[in-house]
Order: sequence, then structure tokens, then C-alpha cells
Amino acid sequence: ALEAGFDYPGRTPTTFRYAIFSQQRTGSNWLCARLTNLHAFGVPHEYLNPLLAPFLGPRLGASERPLETDLEDYLRRVEAVRTAESGRFGIKIQPDPLLPLMRHDLKAARRVLGRYDAVIVLHRRDKLAQAISGTIAEATSIWRNDGREPEVSEAQMRLMVGRTARYLGKYASEEAKMVTVLQGLGRPRLNIAFEQIVAEPEASLRKAVAFLGGGDAAQPMPEEARMGTPERPPGRVAAELRARFLRFLENGDVAAAPPAR
Repeated sequence: ALEAGFDYPGRTPTTFRYAIFSQQRTGSNWLCARLTNLHAFGVPHEYLNPLLAPFLGPRLGASERPLETDLEDYLRRVEAVRTAESGRFGIKIQPDPLLPLMRHDLKAARRVLGRYDAVIVLHRRDKLAQAISGTIAEATSIWRNDGREPEVSEAQMRLMVGRTARYLGKYASEEAKMVTVLQGLGRPRLNIAFEQIVAEPEASLRKAVAFLGGGDAAQPMPEEARMGTPERPPGRVAAELRARFLRFLENGDVAAAPPAR
């Protein structure tokens, strides 16, 4: 989504800014892709990601390290080419990298979110499933699911049990900080759970569209497949890792749980 093909050439003035504030593995890639394909909501993406900004910044005339040198100038440049003809601009903001960028100052992080007129907050009720998903993504380097079951060796599976515990702690800590950042923000907010997206994807999308001022969300919305949407894998590896992790909590043996069949 960093390519020039996703830019809007008309340079429409930005009249409405929104942020998707989410952790990893909560459905943000899916929501960003669907909103992008509707054309009226810009191209919400991880513009604050330090791994991506050095590629986008120079293309827009900013420095090679735009997040460190002049964040406001960089964001203005991004808005200039990623604001839809409707005047809407969207961005996806995750606590990591937002908090490190703000030196873990939660008030500073709140000020960044306060730049936006509305905030969609994505979360996941099943924290263990979220941690397992993050662990698998890290182990396989597949952060955007394509519907296929990842290939994981027995050696990887054993290592992933401990990493799941690390991700569980990471996501729990991040969510607590997200709650603090959102307190006193003073912006309209919509909460959507990952489980809602899975159970009722179209209803979840309509809810987001209505919240962002997209008109009558009950009516069909024209959608063009500019960006592919992620597809969940069957879940065999996730089920096996969950079984092993729970068995590990009981007896401390990472190999105790047999592979799922």
C-alpha cells in the first residue's frame, strides 16, 4: 500500500481524519483493506511504522527518517496524496511503534491520537488466540494471512510455546496502555472486537462506515478490489499450539501435548 498507485492524484483538502487504533492480530489489515476498496475513506495504513516510513517518506519529498526528523511535515505529505475525494484520511496506529516513537510517554501518544477526528479501536477478546496468532506470524514471517495453513516444524512448535507466553504478556501490557491513552481523548470512538469481525464481517464493516460518516450503511456499498483482503487459515497449527501451551501451563513440558490431527 506504499506504492504510488494507491495515491489520490487530485490533492483533495483533508476535512476529516480518522485513526484505526489497534494491536497486532485484531483484524486491522482486513478493515484497512475493505475501507481502502470503498474509495471514500482514503488508504488507512501504518504510516507511523518505522520499517515502512523510510520508503514512503523520500517518495513524498520528506527525509529518509521522517518519523525522527519532522513528524508533522511527513504526515502532511502523506495526507496530501492519501486523502480521498470525500476529504477523508485514515491511518492505522498500533501501540508498537507509537509508544516507542513517543518514548513511552502516554500523554504524548494521546496527543498523536488527538490529531484525528474519530478513532476506531480494534481489540481481541481471546487474548491467548491473539498471542498464538502473533507467535505464528513471527515464526513464519507471514503477517498477512492468505488462507493457507502455515508450515511449522516440530522444532519450531516447541520454541513457539515459550514465545506465546511472551506475546501474551506483550499484548496484555499494550492493551492496558491503550486504555490509558484513550482516557480523556475527547474524540468519538467505536470499539470493534476481532470476534465480531469474524462472525459478522459485513455488519462490522457497515458499522465502521456509518461511524466514519459514510451515509446509509444499510445500503450496498460499491467496492473495488484495489487491495486484497486477508483470509484466515484453517487453524490446525493454532489449535496445536494452544493445546501445547495449555499443557505447558499444567506441567511445564513443551512437548507434552501431542500434535493435533
